[in-house]
Amino acid sequence: MVQAQGHRLRRGFYAGWGNFGSAAAAMTLPTIALTMLGGEDGWRWAIAISAIVMAAYGVFYWFAITDGPSATSHRKTRKAMAMEVSTWGDMIKLILWTIPLVGCLAILVWRIQDMGFLSVNGALIAYLAIVAIVIYQIVQIIRVNVPILKKGVPEDDKYHFNSVAALNTTYFANFGAELAVISMLPMFFEQTWGLSAAAAGLIAASFAFVNLVARPMGGAVSDRMGNRRFVMLSYMFGIGIGFMLMGLMNSNWPLIVAIAVTIFTSFFVQGSEGATFGIIPSIKRRITGQISGMAGAYGNVGAVVYLTIFTFVTPTQFFYILAGGAFISWVVCFIWLKEPEGAFDEEYYVSSVDRMIEEQELAKTQAKPQQG
Repeated sequence: MVQAQGHRLRRGFYAGWGNFGSAAAAMTLPTIALTMLGGEDGWRWAIAISAIVMAAYGVFYWFAITDGPSATSHRKTRKAMAMEVSTWGDMIKLILWTIPLVGCLAILVWRIQDMGFLSVNGALIAYLAIVAIVIYQIVQIIRVNVPILKKGVPEDDKYHFNSVAALNTTYFANFGAELAVISMLPMFFEQTWGLSAAAAGLIAASFAFVNLVARPMGGAVSDRMGNRRFVMLSYMFGIGIGFMLMGLMNSNWPLIVAIAVTIFTSFFVQGSEGATFGIIPSIKRRITGQISGMAGAYGNVGAVVYLTIFTFVTPTQFFYILAGGAFISWVVCFIWLKEPEGAFDEEYYVSSVDRMIEEQELAKTQAKPQQG
């Protein structure tokens, strides 16, 4: 059986390095583009260098990494087309929470059209494609879950979809905010304190830099505190306070204090991301990948929504809006998020349906040699 806590800590560590990479880019690319290369095409060369590094790592990854875990080390979902749910009401909730995952692309289409890069006809085609994808996903949800629900879900295989919805809001409010803040923070520091672009990028990178420590710590704290729900609520509340403080920042503040507040806020933002994925594997092991994918996608939904809002407000107002999003998520988690049963067990819980699927897979495996 797979040990749960070790996997949570590694997930936080891997993700922490991912965001650390964005911090490293924020620190180095402006300097490369403006100082080392310079000129009107400096930014093009900086992006090209990033592409070369990524391509080189792709080659390294191909030769250095082995394939994923064996089939016996994880639980296979019944259907990969859509997430399984436990009740008819949960199926309706899943449909409602699925729509924004693709529907948010309509915001991008509207923005591109508004900027003059897309014609009316092109936008219409894009909108129709988005609607078609949403309808397809809804159909898949119905196809997967109606037979399961008609047959009846055993009590030992049920889970709380409200917890999934709550974690969607946390990732919307923390990772979505992180992506949005990383995009606007260099400009905020540059304009507020009169810094150079390179210096502003270096300072703003502190927001993502602490992710290397803060995100794994969020998962570790979730493992050690004895109550994952309490840890999640604490982190989301901290995000709200942090962004409220950032909303108060102005040119009268000493730069070092502004940087300290930024790091303080980032500590809670990144930690809450780790705490989110500290809970996800405990909800329903068989569909951990699908729950992770949905929550992770809501981080991108949050970024799209927040950055769109940013085009209409000042940076101060924007920080307050991010704080409001965190507090709304805190309320949702307080009402909907349940402390997962067996969240601190050394091994994952296996339900009767898990065992049935395992037996079916074993029977198929044993039948193949006989057929050959």
